[in-house]
Amino acid sequence: MSVRVAGPARALVENLEERRLLSGAGDAVAWDLKTPASGEISQTGEVDYFRFTASAGEKIVFDSSGMKQFTILDSDGAAELDHLFIYDYQTQDTPGRLAWTAPHAGTSYVSVERYTAFLIDSQMGPYSLSAYQADAAARPEDGANISAGQTIHGDLSGAGDINYYMFDAKVGTIYRFEITSESLPPGSPTAHYVMGVVESQPWNPMPTQPQDAQEAYPGHNTKFATLDDQKALGLYAEWVAPASGTYHFSVAPLDGAHVGSYTLVMSQRAFPCDPQSESATTSQNTQPTTFSDSARHRKPRKHHRRPAVHKHATPSAKGHSNSSTQKSLSLAKD
Repeated sequence: MSVRVAGPARALVENLEERRLLSGAGDAVAWDLKTPASGEISQTGEVDYFRFTASAGEKIVFDSSGMKQFTILDSDGAAELDHLFIYDYQTQDTPGRLAWTAPHAGTSYVSVERYTAFLIDSQMGPYSLSAYQADAAARPEDGANISAGQTIHGDLSGAGDINYYMFDAKVGTIYRFEITSESLPPGSPTAHYVMGVVESQPWNPMPTQPQDAQEAYPGHNTKFATLDDQKALGLYAEWVAPASGTYHFSVAPLDGAHVGSYTLVMSQRAFPCDPQSESATTSQNTQPTTFSDSARHRKPRKHHRRPAVHKHATPSAKGHSNSSTQKSLSLAKD
């Protein structure tokens, strides 16, 4: 097993399997976040650790390659703060991503270990990890305005960039955001951009067989691409507005290899109501207390089909209403 931090100051640690298994983060390799780190899990149960420092409120975008679980640990080297979201159906080398804000100043750690997801169990193999500074001053509410029928030409200059847009939505309307780029291969079924409605976070993957409107129009492009729950990024995001008001949309590159220009097209259509269904409302997670450009990714839930339930939206975002006469929404296939 070897762990390497690339760049002028290289650290190479050989044959530490037994010590790492015993001491954990105590043998973490120092990482300056400026150069990529790489390594290989060479035996079952092995865990690699990297140590880095960050300032309170500092925003960092991590991206990875290799089908491994990357977890951000607190200063004690044990408490889990977050983890990279792994797109295990995306492309070769299995990319992962996390936009993270340091909760306090000081030392934090990254652990690297086996990756499991439904029928997937990747215990060993090589990996790499990079970090990019994100603009701490960029806020969703400062984004450019976009409306249905409009085409936006944007540009992402680095892996840490996040572009924000603002739009007005009407309750019960479906909004579609479709992205194109010369960086995408012709006929590609998946994109290399992470995008979605900020107020719909966390962006849990859309299942292959959605059971209700919330799952069918989740407001982001993270989806299950196969019945085995492998995750990918779609070419578009669709979302049903749970209440009228102003919302925000973000676009970011999957990794440093997919920056550059892109085209974003926004459209809208009425929700296809089923007159024979009972009245029900569609809810979304629209109650953020603060804006955050970090998509708080959670490990995907195991597939268990559940019947649609009646949910009532209680948004608190600016300009949103919670009228008792809100139109009823029910799932209808396109």
